[in-house]
Amino acid sequence: MTRRSVLSVLGAGALAGCGGGSSGGGGGAGGAGAGRPTGGAALRGVQGTSLPDLLQVGSAPAYWIGDDAWNAVGLRRGTYTGPGGTEFESDYARSATLGPNGEVAWRSGWKWPIGITEVKAYPSAIFGSKPGLASDGPRPGGFNVVLPDNTVSTARPSGTTPGSFLPVTPPAGAPGAWPDMFASFDYAHLVAPSGRGQLTFDLWLQDSPVQASDFDAAPITHEIMIPLDYWGGYGAHGSRDRSWYSHDAVIDGRLWHLYFVRNLLNRGWDLVVFEPDAPLRAGTLNLGLFLQHLSTRTDPSGAPWVTGTEVLVSIELGVEPVEGIGNLQLSNYRVWRA
Repeated sequence: MTRRSVLSVLGAGALAGCGGGSSGGGGGAGGAGAGRPTGGAALRGVQGTSLPDLLQVGSAPAYWIGDDAWNAVGLRRGTYTGPGGTEFESDYARSATLGPNGEVAWRSGWKWPIGITEVKAYPSAIFGSKPGLASDGPRPGGFNVVLPDNTVSTARPSGTTPGSFLPVTPPAGAPGAWPDMFASFDYAHLVAPSGRGQLTFDLWLQDSPVQASDFDAAPITHEIMIPLDYWGGYGAHGSRDRSWYSHDAVIDGRLWHLYFVRNLLNRGWDLVVFEPDAPLRAGTLNLGLFLQHLSTRTDPSGAPWVTGTEVLVSIELGVEPVEGIGNLQLSNYRVWRA
């Protein structure tokens, strides 16, 4: 089996997952509503919130797959009726087959009306100690963790994905000297996406390795986004708030346009976006190089973007849907440290 061969197991019959809403629409190999759960029920009626299961894929390391419908303000889970509707659908599924180095695969489907908010969810694969999931009990952030054998985890505490090398910080006395950390990926749109959205990494930095129980400022210091693909013009260079733009840089052999925002939405942490000059296809990124670059930057007042002593606590890869329909298959995904 080659590192890319995990792609071959991603037919609809190879996936086990969670879904809500009707199964109509989306077309192709399964739109939102396809990929019904095994070992559990098709979960419906969760009003304007995430589905209550995180699907674990892999064991050491493991990744958690969820739909994270965190910003569905004014909308409810139900049957999508079009851009002007008030109901959304989402589903997600995992492959039980791992690549030779532990590569994983999953699928996320969505149908979102326009609503009153911009980004409405972040269906993704979680690796590490995502803020908001800290728990002394068996349900991180209130979610069930459904293991690869379809049993529900009873592990305590439960906020960190098993076998993760995170949290990571630069060596003492060497601020900004982040180690090399890699992520391989491949993806395919099973349905041509409509509306707007992007596929992006999301990294969280804190001033402490202790997992945050919510998204209040402390101990979070930075959210770092590294998009791979976008549609409907969302997130493309020049489409973001021009006051956020900082500079261009070549990192890991590619041109990126950097955006920087202090105290995003008064939440107390800073946002950095590494927008690619063009969408990336299958490949591998050295995420450590992006963090190293941050340590070289200052804002117009001369204040550094980072201290270089922050702690990287989690890495995610997923979709930020704004509106529209999509069904995205991700594969050959692995996060590792050199």
